[in-house]
Amino acid sequence: GRLPKGIYDGTYEFFNGKTSIFVQSTILRVHPVGTLEQQAELSSFSSNKVTAEMGEIIALEAKLKNTGQLPVEGVVIVGIERDGKRIDVLKSDKKVINQKQEGTYSFDWKPEQSGTYTLTAYAEYGIKKTPVQAITVTVNGGLKSMGQILRIVVGVLLVAVVLGVLWWILKKYIR
Repeated sequence: GRLPKGIYDGTYEFFNGKTSIFVQSTILRVHPVGTLEQQAELSSFSSNKVTAEMGEIIALEAKLKNTGQLPVEGVVIVGIERDGKRIDVLKSDKKVINQKQEGTYSFDWKPEQSGTYTLTAYAEYGIKKTPVQAITVTVNGGLKSMGQILRIVVGVLLVAVVLGVLWWILKKYIR
């Protein structure tokens, strides 16, 4: 028979004659007509900066192109990693893209730490997903910032001078 779209619990059972030899429970998903015919590709993934300062807002943009003959409802997922560890995941709202059209997905990202980040993006549409695309963004700041390094060095020198003067005063006048 024909099942309407939805998710169903099912059991498969194989027999050898009248003897059951294998039983397995599974979930059966019935998708709308045309779901398997949908085609799309992530045509681009980019950022407005490849180098940024810590706390600066970086604009990310992904474009999903419908290459099939049916409309697709797509969502783009961006993963953000630093030093091989996942830091964050950004997910767009769903967007319907008609045949031979392209949809643009925009994200704003504000890095909280300095370092080299790998950003990966892919799109999900229907029951399919596109191959992953990746970009790298370097974020300056923290101890890597020359201004902050200079402030730390000057601070250490001032503390050393103050301690030296105090030691000299104590040595000369307290005998």
